[in-house]
Amino acid sequence: MKKNYLMYFAVSLVLGGILLFTPDAKAYSISLTLDSPNQTVEAGETISFFLTLMNDSSSTLYIYGASVSLNGTISSGDLSPFFSTFLNQELEAGQSIVGNVFNMVVDGVGSYSGSVTILGGVIQPTPFDTLYGDPLASAVYTLNVVTPGSIVPTVPEPASMLLLGTGLLCLAGLRKKLKK
Repeated sequence: MKKNYLMYFAVSLVLGGILLFTPDAKAYSISLTLDSPNQTVEAGETISFFLTLMNDSSSTLYIYGASVSLNGTISSGDLSPFFSTFLNQELEAGQSIVGNVFNMVVDGVGSYSGSVTILGGVIQPTPFDTLYGDPLASAVYTLNVVTPGSIVPTVPEPASMLLLGTGLLCLAGLRKKLKK
């Protein structure tokens, strides 16, 4: 009876070691950061999303593709920036890539949320791999789409700057006159 327990113990140690040290284990350590995950845009306006992809793992990773979702209807979406910047890139350990990942136009006013997922793996991609891949990292984003003309510009108009400058000059002249 003791021999059976020892045999089970030995077999479980061997299997555990095989599973633990398998080189194709899918434990990727990669971080994806959207530069502006919460954005406000006017309906019908194109919005762009930029991201930073950092390989925190000790092995080289390859980027196969991306998946973008939105809980609403978009009139147009464009993943071509992703394909020109990220697709089939070799991301060595400690290396990062920064760039535009996608553009979209949302027509409906409201609040929307979505996500972007980067797909890839540890094997250099073939043409067939670009359709598949393991999820390496993902990030969520929110869009607040408002009616056109409702976003107030944050840059002051030139006339306000001229008025402020004139007022400051008058105060400086008055101070100089009072000192005499």
